[in-house]
Amino acid sequence: MLPGTRAYELIESYPLTSENYPKVISAFTERFGNQEILTEIYARELLKLIIQNVHSQGKDKLPLMALFDKIESHIRALESLGVNQNSNATWLYPVVESCLSTELIRVWQRSVLFNAKGPRLSLSLPHPLS
Repeated sequence: MLPGTRAYELIESYPLTSENYPKVISAFTERFGNQEILTEIYARELLKLIIQNVHSQGKDKLPLMALFDKIESHIRALESLGVNQNSNATWLYPVVESCLSTELIRVWQRSVLFNAKGPRLSLSLPHPLS
């Protein structure tokens, strides 16, 4: 937590006692735990990551491993808020695919793991360099 932020000031407003710990958690959740807003924030961050990578050129483009890790972390954050891959595949897969190169998608489609009846990509696959 960074000094000077609203979250830091909220925590600092309570004396540091074990009795105040549940109170701080409750206040923190009430002020910063709106699931709808958090879902919108994480979805926007995922879209921003995709858009930045699509418009990047050369050395500014994220390496595949870094892109995979960042996308996976955003998807995990969304899943923790109740947005799961299965129920949102209609928008999630095209968004993720849009930042991949055409040749990478072709390689994926030729893979034995590609399932034409299921989602176009499986974000539950092992890390690209595992």
